Amino acid sequence: RKVTMSTYAEEEAAKIKSVLTAAATYLEQFGWQKFQLGWDGGPRCILGALSSGGAWRLSNTSISDLEERLHMAIGTDAPAAWNDQQDRTKEDVINALRKAAEL
Repeated sequence: RKVTMSTYAEEEAAKIKSVLTAAATYLEQFGWQKFQLGWDGGPRCILGALSSGGAWRLSNTSISDLEERLHMAIGTDAPAAWNDQQDRTKEDVINALRKAAEL
């Protein structure tokens, strides 16, 4: 199979969507928390959930794209601070991750 830039971009976009979706699913299954990353298999914050969702497997370019999608979904480039806001809920975080996955 010949890999073109278009094919590569589509594959990377699919990986990003997969990580964001996996992070949302992780929080649904294991719980969410504020102020700490948490441990894999237990409650995690948004950044911890992204790690559990496989963000560590993405290329630097894909990480930048994931960050941009997340920024568009939550309105800030500081997801940890956004996660830790007093009125933030688990549902807010899950919905933001799913929204970012669809961008």
